[in-house]
Amino acid sequence: MTTAAAAVVCFGLGILAAWYETSVLIGPLDAGTLAGGFGIETAWICSCLSVVALWAAVVRAVPAIAGLSLASLLALVFLSGVPGISSGRPTRRTSRTGGSPTPTFGYARSNSTRREHLNKYDQP
Repeated sequence: MTTAAAAVVCFGLGILAAWYETSVLIGPLDAGTLAGGFGIETAWICSCLSVVALWAAVVRAVPAIAGLSLASLLALVFLSGVPGISSGRPTRRTSRTGGSPTPTFGYARSNSTRREHLNKYDQP
């Protein structure tokens, strides 16, 4: 529990530093989106630590704990890419609705507006 708390605090400090630097260099970020990402990553960090604790309870050799933990977490990541298992991923939902999971940086998300924008600047 102490390790998880320390990891979350350090991750939070890193997020705050990155948020500050990004707002200075690029512009302000949405605090709600940042907090949501922090929550998801915190859950991932805690689940990774839980997998390591599980293998530490089963196996006593440190290299075996590290190897089995890494193999288990990599298996989770690879299984998340299987379409039948992971049909509820956020990136799959946005691709079905036509949206982009990445920021558009000033361009509209619809293709017609994007074409109008490009045509406007392609004129001689």
